[in-house]
Amino acid sequence: MNGSSHKAAGSRRSPPPSKTDILCSVSEGLIGPVNGRYHIEALLGVGGMGAVYRARDKVTGGKVALKLIREDLLEHEELAARFRREARAASRIDHPHVTRVLDFGQDERNRAFIVMELVEGPLLSQAIALQGRFSVERALHILGQLARALAAAHACQVIHRDLKPGNVVLAHYRDELEHVKILDFGLAKIQGLDSTSVVTPLGETFGTAEYISPEQAADLPLDHRADIYSFGVLAFELLTGQVPFTGDTVDVVTAHVHRPPPRPSEVALDQGISPGLEAMVLRCLAKQPDERYASADDLARVIDDLCTPPAPQR
Repeated sequence: MNGSSHKAAGSRRSPPPSKTDILCSVSEGLIGPVNGRYHIEALLGVGGMGAVYRARDKVTGGKVALKLIREDLLEHEELAARFRREARAASRIDHPHVTRVLDFGQDERNRAFIVMELVEGPLLSQAIALQGRFSVERALHILGQLARALAAAHACQVIHRDLKPGNVVLAHYRDELEHVKILDFGLAKIQGLDSTSVVTPLGETFGTAEYISPEQAADLPLDHRADIYSFGVLAFELLTGQVPFTGDTVDVVTAHVHRPPPRPSEVALDQGISPGLEAMVLRCLAKQPDERYASADDLARVIDDLCTPPAPQR
């Protein structure tokens, strides 16, 4: 099925609500309580899957982030079952650098929802847009946390499939300069109808073009090493201020499959990227999954070594 026929087939589904529509719904109180428990207070963001709100849990009195999924995503039994399965898997991840899933289901109005801890702080994508590349030390600090978060998720058999700066929040704590939280673990598997997804000649592929793995781009079976590739793209961007491949969607997707990435040290000449750090990024960006790190645990250990200063020479 080519891209045009795929889009035509998908045109029967309801279009995603606009941000204006959602804002009006909030201001007019049309959303109402969710599951009789969560009271919507403010809109936090809008995406192809639906919208995320700040809400108050009337049972505990605490603040939460509540995502209302587009109703048309769950009109099909397969998608509904996938949503429940992935939300259940994501709720099992217990790690300080993964946003906790607190509740999920469908309420009395048949609206699918997922409730997560509310994390205050800017998205990593916002920080990159504001200041460009990060220092090597700061990048490694963030990347080490992300690698451990991936390891925890993969241990629960959850693959993110859409790891990118827009799904990472930088929370600030007193005991740590930046405490990273990855958002939306497990939900990316039902993002095939998201406006940021990539449509290839083989069908609909999950992910975001600039961060997609070669196997995702080619619509091939994948495993946790797809996340390691996306991690490599994110690491490249932190260190250089840009992603490895740019252009229109088709060009970027093709590049992920066929073109070798540039060397970070040649993109950011004055960044002081060591040979070891560059080798780590390029190994993550290997076209073949077998040539990447076998696990996020292995990746985390390499980052620890890169953070450790060499022993003084006698």
